[in-house]
Amino acid sequence: MGKSYPLNFKKALIVQVLEHEKSVSELAKGNNIAPSTIHRWLREERLEVLKRKNKYIYKKLEQDIEKLAEERGVLLKAMAIFAKEHSKN
Repeated sequence: MGKSYPLNFKKALIVQVLEHEKSVSELAKGNNIAPSTIHRWLREERLEVLKRKNKYIYKKLEQDIEKLAEERGVLLKAMAIFAKEHSKN
């Protein structure tokens, strides 16, 4: 198995690439790390971001479904009331 790096070190390099637009090869040389290692960390970071985004979207959709179900229930009750009143006339 390869060398292990502290999480804060990995995050710092990821930030350098993504936010400060440093090149992977430049950071790899400066930190004596294989460029493929930094690319793997970037891929893993993107996957984590995507997972968090999907989790947020899923939760939002669940909330929207719950709200729509409540609104549907209200509309069904209102429709029943109107139908009752209409049948009396």
